[in-house]
Amino acid sequence: IRYGDLTIEGRLRIPILMKGYSVGFGMRSPSSEKVPKICSLSYIIVPHLFSLKKKPSHMLEFRPVTGFDKDTRIIIFASVRNESGGQTTFGIHLDPAVSSRLEWKRSRIRCGWDFEISKTISDFRETDATFFLNINDIYANLTIKRLSSSSFNLLLRPFSRYGGKLHYERESLDAAGIGLSIKTRRGMGSISVENLPKKIDISWLLRREGYIQINSFGGATGRIEAEVSNILSMSFLPKTYLNAKIEWRNVTAKGLTLLVDSSLSLHNFLLKLGENFSWFSKDIDLGLSTDLELGGVRFELPYLKKLMIEVKNLYLSIDNSSLEVKGRIFRRNKPPTVSIDYPANGTELKGIVEVVGRAYDEDGKVEKVEIAIDGKEWKEAKMGENNTWTYVIDTMDYLNGVYTISARSFDGLSYSDIAEVEVTINNTGVNWRPSVIIDRPAEGEIVEGKVRIEGRAMDPDGTVRKVQVKIDDGEWSDAIGTDNWYYEWNCSKEFGKHKIYVRCIDDEEGISREETRSVWVRYRLEEKVSVEFILENASLNIRGLSLRILNFSSVIRDLHLEGNVGISLDIGPDSFDLEACADTNFFLRLVNPFSLRVALEGSVPYFNLFLKNSSLMIKGKARAGASASVDLSDLSISMKNATLSFDGIIDFNFASSGEIYFLMAWEDKRIKKIDIDIDGGAGTNVTVDDLVMRYDGRSIFSLNHAVFNGSITVKSFENGIKVESGIDNLSIDNLQIGNLLSISLSGKGSLSISSCADDKEINITSSGSADIFNLRISGAFGNKTFGFYAEEIGFDQDSYLKIEFCEGAKVGCRLDVNGVYARDVYLSFDNYTKYCPIINLSGYIDLNLSANLSVEKLEDGFIVVVTGGEGYLEIHSTFRYNDTFGGVDGRILVESGKRFVVIIQNISGKIKIDIDGGAVISIDHFRIWYGEKIDVSIQDLNLSFNLSTTKGEGCLTLIGEGKARINTTFDINGKYLTIMGSFNFGGDGKANLTISWNESSIGLGGSIEISTDCNISMENIRIRYGEMGINVTELTLEGRIFFLFESDENTTRCVVNISATGKIYQLSVNLADLKGRWYLSFLARLDLEADLVVIILLYA
Repeated sequence: IRYGDLTIEGRLRIPILMKGYSVGFGMRSPSSEKVPKICSLSYIIVPHLFSLKKKPSHMLEFRPVTGFDKDTRIIIFASVRNESGGQTTFGIHLDPAVSSRLEWKRSRIRCGWDFEISKTISDFRETDATFFLNINDIYANLTIKRLSSSSFNLLLRPFSRYGGKLHYERESLDAAGIGLSIKTRRGMGSISVENLPKKIDISWLLRREGYIQINSFGGATGRIEAEVSNILSMSFLPKTYLNAKIEWRNVTAKGLTLLVDSSLSLHNFLLKLGENFSWFSKDIDLGLSTDLELGGVRFELPYLKKLMIEVKNLYLSIDNSSLEVKGRIFRRNKPPTVSIDYPANGTELKGIVEVVGRAYDEDGKVEKVEIAIDGKEWKEAKMGENNTWTYVIDTMDYLNGVYTISARSFDGLSYSDIAEVEVTINNTGVNWRPSVIIDRPAEGEIVEGKVRIEGRAMDPDGTVRKVQVKIDDGEWSDAIGTDNWYYEWNCSKEFGKHKIYVRCIDDEEGISREETRSVWVRYRLEEKVSVEFILENASLNIRGLSLRILNFSSVIRDLHLEGNVGISLDIGPDSFDLEACADTNFFLRLVNPFSLRVALEGSVPYFNLFLKNSSLMIKGKARAGASASVDLSDLSISMKNATLSFDGIIDFNFASSGEIYFLMAWEDKRIKKIDIDIDGGAGTNVTVDDLVMRYDGRSIFSLNHAVFNGSITVKSFENGIKVESGIDNLSIDNLQIGNLLSISLSGKGSLSISSCADDKEINITSSGSADIFNLRISGAFGNKTFGFYAEEIGFDQDSYLKIEFCEGAKVGCRLDVNGVYARDVYLSFDNYTKYCPIINLSGYIDLNLSANLSVEKLEDGFIVVVTGGEGYLEIHSTFRYNDTFGGVDGRILVESGKRFVVIIQNISGKIKIDIDGGAVISIDHFRIWYGEKIDVSIQDLNLSFNLSTTKGEGCLTLIGEGKARINTTFDINGKYLTIMGSFNFGGDGKANLTISWNESSIGLGGSIEISTDCNISMENIRIRYGEMGINVTELTLEGRIFFLFESDENTTRCVVNISATGKIYQLSVNLADLKGRWYLSFLARLDLEADLVVIILLYA
């Protein structure tokens, strides 16, 4: 009997007739737990001498004395050793110890055993039983919660050094849960399975090249874990039953290969390879592409900064995953808390002082509290009762001065946040310590390159002899200077978060407290980081893959690869290089540090996208039927002194085999080169939407929309752009190159457009025939803007149109024409315009321009004024304000000598637009725009009006007399205000009808108000703003109608408030509700002489 770790053991020898076993049996206390005081343990063997077919059976029976020591634990065991030296150990751990029986015998299968575990009926207490089995250093554990009775067959057959096979079949089990774990000899590897089904087969080989194979015979298991020590670990939760083999091969420092022989659907899959590789996936689905070969995923690190992922004969779908090279996964734990009760902040101390505090842990127990003075060595405090602790400090061991007392607590997993108090030690006759201050860099500042650390030092009773600096855990280095000091730190090869420590030493060798600053060093990759995906007869779907390789991190938002695909990503200090080839489908969405979406479909033998801080290149080859899409939305590059950002989508569709080449280069905040070469034959289309490039937030290139159909070559040169080759269909909408040139057109043919600021010239040439429509060219010559617009223009072979502007007593231009026909041509220079109905000649023509348009600058805005003349004014003019282009287009009739005024204010904030159209007689498709901030257009309006609007609200007043038919839309920065119907303004002279609107900030909401101070009758009226609208078949109004809409997640509220005299027939109100569309209608005629309020509430 050994106390402390109590073991009681007996031994007996079985006669040769009974196979000559030597049996040791007994019981022991697990880890010095409490054991029963009075109990008995019996070992029984039944030899079956008269039946050779039957194997001897064994039984251990444990009986504690009833009524004694109820809260005890016990381990009972038996060790059977045969004559050949092999040993098998069985046992069971009972918690609590209850009367129970363990029976076993060999099965007919070699190395197989039949077991039965039971609890005697007389003992009604529940117990948790852990059965264990050890054969030749291979261990199996079976855990049974709330044991009643269980019998099962367990086959443990070692067929190699670290392999085995186990068959478990439950005959009867009344338990809450049952789990299995296996560990190979010397702890080389292990397998565990939670919540075993009724029947399961498990085989394994836990070596550098090995496998696990599980068949759960239609039953579901719980979490499965497998580990090969110091090599790999794997865990997952099957979504369905298992009948599959997972095999790993080629496990080296460079990577590994995973193979499966069946479809798998897993949850919370985790794979760790040594200390350098981990892959976690919330959901993963695998399916074999063919039954002839295994499907596999190979991860390889040819060198540390490259990751290659190869998928073969497999459909693989991955959701919400993270892949990390050289990283760790930490266990989640709620950290403890700690506080210092005494001394309080600012207390003056002397002599011996006891520091007192408290510590708590929400999900465990505080194991220790540690104290540090001025961040020095942590020393353990003394724990007391009721979560208290104390620590004694002899202040005579310290110089006089200000000190920080820090405390932290530890719960075995995590440390608490640090609690601190600042105190002053002041003992008589003791030297005062010096002090040091860091002036720069600031706490949390982002730094790079060479950093100057500087500050001040002082000593209240002496002289500062030197100042020292160290970075993180490095060595102390002397700074330059004392009272005012500095230190040069070269952090160009560092990255991430670093801590700067500074101290000073006085003439009595007294050392100050250490002052610290935490800074972040911006890291720039000095070499490329590569990621490769290779597929062969496979499909791969990845959603939300967090990727980390060394210091590089990124997120692949979506990745779809199908068929035979190869893709390579190379990410360098200021570059991004994507190469891919695909015979079916490819889709990639990458964010951080570069945000990018690329999609390929069909056969694309080669595709390359290369991006760096001075150019963007896309090139590739495609077979008939292929397509490619590149989404540059939110793509940005951070350079040393600036940020370059992109937006927009480029789509390629190939009707026949072809090649693409797209190059854009920039320098010094301007476009340096554009080179586009697409050889796709007839039926090949290229579409560009909302392509924008910004340099430090300033647009240097933009293209709203473009369509190329056929083969095309686009090249840029100084102040111009050239479009040539056979174009079946060409459309460019607002191509803008910095502040130099803006182009829009549609048609077919080849065209070259350029401008020369020195000569104030526009040159348009064509080497072949071309038919172009709505050609617009605008730009700037120095501080003067120019514009050219032609409704239609046709070019013969080797034709040209040269436009030269001149300034003198009059502003004019000279046209040099050869083989060009044009109609409805508008010319503008600065504030001067000219209209030519037809140009059809060869030679020169001189034109004088007149001033009908002017732009006046305000402090934070501008005024555009159109002065009325004789007849309609056709305006196609541009202007520039604060280095941003704007323009005015349309056909407008203004009373002669009077003005149409547009006032734009508060451009840098919440923009306000006021339009005075009191002198307007008629408007036909009028538009005013300014950069990307303002875009207002008005369709067909034959009334005078005033418009005032800012973001989300506005007011429109229509001024008329007699009858008027209105069908117009006001487009205000992409939000439409539509007014339709017939109006009859009553009374003498002009009358006003005001329509105002407002957007609420809560969910969907807003208001529309119609008011007038005279009698106005309307028929078939429709007023709509955004998602709000009203329709009226007939309305006679003098007064006000107000419509209010409000909606949140639970309630939609509509208020109709009518304060008017008149008649309403068939009024309907509609809006897009959060959960659908609904309508409120008045279907009867209302004769109103009093106010009417209608409130409708819709509840979710």
